[in-house]
Amino acid sequence: MLIIGCDYHPGFQQIAFVDQEFLSEVFRILSSAVPIAAANLLTELVVRATKDDLLNFKTGRRNVMWAIESLLRWPETSMKAARVLMKFALSETEKISNNATSLFETFFQVFLSGSPVPLMERFALIEELLESDDSPSRLLAARAAAGSLQSHESRFGPDADQLSKRPYPPEWKPKTYGEIWEPRRKAIRYLEQIGSGRDEAASLARRELLQSPYALVSQGQVDDAIGVLESAVAMNDEERRNIIRSCDQINRVPDLSNEQRARVKQIRDSAFGTTYFDRLRRWVGGRLPEDFDATSASGFDAADRRVMELAEEGFKNEIGAAEIKWLSSPEAENVWPFGRRLGELDKEEKFRDRIFQAAPDNENCMLLAAYVWGRGAASGPENRERLLDNLLQPKPMAAFGATWRGDATVAGAKRIIHLVTANRVPASSLRMLRYGGWIIQLPAHYAMEIMNVMLRFDAESNAEAVLGIIDHAVRSGALSAKELDDLIWKALEVRGAQRSPSFDWYWGRVADLVATIDPVRLARVFITLFESDEGWLSTDSAQSALQHAVHSDPHSVWEVIGTALLTEERTAHRLRLKLGQWFGEFIPQKHLLSGRNAMGVEVS
Repeated sequence: MLIIGCDYHPGFQQIAFVDQEFLSEVFRILSSAVPIAAANLLTELVVRATKDDLLNFKTGRRNVMWAIESLLRWPETSMKAARVLMKFALSETEKISNNATSLFETFFQVFLSGSPVPLMERFALIEELLESDDSPSRLLAARAAAGSLQSHESRFGPDADQLSKRPYPPEWKPKTYGEIWEPRRKAIRYLEQIGSGRDEAASLARRELLQSPYALVSQGQVDDAIGVLESAVAMNDEERRNIIRSCDQINRVPDLSNEQRARVKQIRDSAFGTTYFDRLRRWVGGRLPEDFDATSASGFDAADRRVMELAEEGFKNEIGAAEIKWLSSPEAENVWPFGRRLGELDKEEKFRDRIFQAAPDNENCMLLAAYVWGRGAASGPENRERLLDNLLQPKPMAAFGATWRGDATVAGAKRIIHLVTANRVPASSLRMLRYGGWIIQLPAHYAMEIMNVMLRFDAESNAEAVLGIIDHAVRSGALSAKELDDLIWKALEVRGAQRSPSFDWYWGRVADLVATIDPVRLARVFITLFESDEGWLSTDSAQSALQHAVHSDPHSVWEVIGTALLTEERTAHRLRLKLGQWFGEFIPQKHLLSGRNAMGVEVS
């Protein structure tokens, strides 16, 4: 018997006792009836609980969370329930959107917290978290403070208890601008305090601070928003970009004073600095919304020109080792126009060795690839191929990546085939060739040879990519189904890999190319899709191809499919489940009437 409201609860001293579906549901029901007693009991249980206890608390967790959501809405229980919620959030086990952490963040929203308690009073919980000064507490404190600085708020739940149907009291809402500004200024101070560290919590706090101007300016706190950006110390380029984005948000506020606009301009101009390296990171790194120009061909023509101008400046004045290293990293997202322009200018190849040395040995060596293709544009394809061949031994993956990131050439096809057949590059890397149409730009012989290499050396990894390439090649007119006949069947017959929805889509489209040419063979291959538990459900597109095969030769296809359906193997069971509702409609009755149909039903 579960008793709430007593000083002593026999057998009910640990949170694990409620970790049962029935008892947790009983607790939820009683919390609607007697919320104060429920909040007191839950507090006692959670105070006693260790972190491991809460991490292992799973079966009853949802019911207890629903009870807490209700308890947060009553004046007498809101803070107690939030304190319990805080401890659950510090031992989070769920990833769904309304988990303990998400509910705790919502509790600190300005307008839609659900709590009747004034926001300034709720901040006592953030103070408790900061007193702990451990990493999980700091992280949760940052999330909570950020909840008060959202430009758009939302929360789940009705305005009455779902079980008792009693209406909740109104949630607290600010009645004056001062009741908005004061707590938001306090939230800013919390984030500044947390953001001074070097851990995950500090990174989150700085990110939320730099995004807070969106909410601040919407409620008239322009000076506060500018102050946040003026005091910010960016630790990386993404934070610098966030500063610029927030400056642009403030600049859209009407009726800014000249002084405010000057302050914002100063912040924006100094976000990245003025050195050559600073400007590289600004323009060659990630793009900002203001960089986009809808009137230009690519949308970023002006930004690309800035990047090329930086390449010209670097060629003239030198590029340092740290800059080359950064330009070779994934952070240099827009390095292609830089590298290509540098390659065009570098006739004496004074930057070649430094770029080759700094390049990662993987397919994403963008600076190297752009530089090589720039050299080829300036000095001819023979020079380009020479540079790429020089990479074969020291950096084979880079040679592969730099080859296919440019135009398709016979020399490039030979290089890629050599790298795979010599075991210098894993055949699974060739999956990248399905993107961009590189293969189908080649002469047919080389395109088909590369696809054959893909299937010969790693068919399971490459089957979907080969099917995609075949589909693109035939639909675009680059190759015909007749030319690709052997490759088509090899790709369709691949076994073993787990089938994805996109695999099924490509399989069906490619199977359609040969469904009417050899319907019996297609029927046999179709059956193989059902030989294992992996992916047989994802065969809707494949079924379309089977229908075309049936229309072409119903008798022969029925002999193949019907024979497979009559066996006692699991393959037959899966086929019956998948085909039972529709397949028979496509078979003429004279072929179905054979004494006993494939479903085991006597036919007269």
